[in-house]
Amino acid sequence: MKNNTILVLVLAIVLFLAGCGNTPSAEEYVGVVNGVKITQAEYQERYNLLQASYKMQEEAYSGTVVDEIPAEVLKELETRAFDDIVYQKLLIAEAENRNIKVSDEELEQAINDFKETQMQGNADNFSEFLQQTGLDEEKFRFEMKMELLISKLQEEVTADVSVSEEEVRTYYEENQSIYTQAAGIQIYHILVDSEELALEVMDKLNAGADFSQLAEEYSTCSSASQGGDLGIVNETTSFVPEFLTAALKLEPGQVTQEPVKTEFGYHIIKAGDRQEESIQDFASVKNGILLQLQQEKEITTFNDFVEGLKNKADITDYRDDKK
Repeated sequence: MKNNTILVLVLAIVLFLAGCGNTPSAEEYVGVVNGVKITQAEYQERYNLLQASYKMQEEAYSGTVVDEIPAEVLKELETRAFDDIVYQKLLIAEAENRNIKVSDEELEQAINDFKETQMQGNADNFSEFLQQTGLDEEKFRFEMKMELLISKLQEEVTADVSVSEEEVRTYYEENQSIYTQAAGIQIYHILVDSEELALEVMDKLNAGADFSQLAEEYSTCSSASQGGDLGIVNETTSFVPEFLTAALKLEPGQVTQEPVKTEFGYHIIKAGDRQEESIQDFASVKNGILLQLQQEKEITTFNDFVEGLKNKADITDYRDDKK
């Protein structure tokens, strides 16, 4: 399985610093996992990273800056910081036992892919990301390497996981509502920024131009590449009221007589065929279900594997001595 999102990087990032020294001290170490020490420094670093991640998520969700994290959340993050490092050390040790390694070429490719896809190839975006997470480039490289290492371990652990056709069909039959297409009418549109341009496009339509081609040429909506196709629309479709009302008044083949103005711009709307309620046939959704169940089974298998490592591990939490 591949972990390839920024959220995975922020929340599942690996902090592995091999402890060195003599007898564990409650002042210097916060725990030990199978003889490997968890330093106060790496625990604090993980805790800080989780706080930064929490703030980023909350700010993205609410649109407002988070100045203070609630006390109960901080308590949860303290526990999570320790648990995360325990899991990470167990997984890294397991990868070493299996001789799983990450090459320099693989690391460079992963870093380049991350910068290109997650940071849109923008150096300023990457710098801001490092600042928000409290990382420097050296730590980022190290954590990316650990991310790849664990991903390789996941692939090895779940290599024999498979899903039968019987499981796929059972899921399909037990979840018919997911594959039910509600009744409605096929709707297409062309979205432009000004009424003047909308009227110009309508003139072309009236002169016999192809709606689909005009959508590809003029529409600013992402549906332009599909000829303006928005799929089946009915009363429950979550479109803005002005658009939905105008679309549902149309009969098959009709086009709005004048542009429909909404907060997004000016729409020229066309109706296609009416569709009765239908259920997608098994053959058309089989591969999608197979992929979904495969991913779910792999996740469950790997989670069980990780819990097994933890249950067999010798773990000491010195933080308890400070409570």
